[in-house]
Amino acid sequence: MKIERKVTKTEIESEAEIANYSADEIKKLIMQDLEKQGYKADSSDIKFSTDWHYETDEWGMNRFVKTNFFGARVKVR
Repeated sequence: MKIERKVTKTEIESEAEIANYSADEIKKLIMQDLEKQGYKADSSDIKFSTDWHYETDEWGMNRFVKTNFFGARVKVR
């Protein structure tokens, strides 16, 4: 008899409800929050701070863009 050790893959699937917000919806939420705090802002006063760079795998063969979101800057009145 020959006994071997093999690696097997097990996949687990789960279901979740995901909420996706557009940039305009996020701006509306920010404006609503500012109004609750006594400030006003137009959607054109809201700027998102982002940055991007290329990342590669350990061999340098595959390259993809990674975007970072740092927050939002708002000019308030």
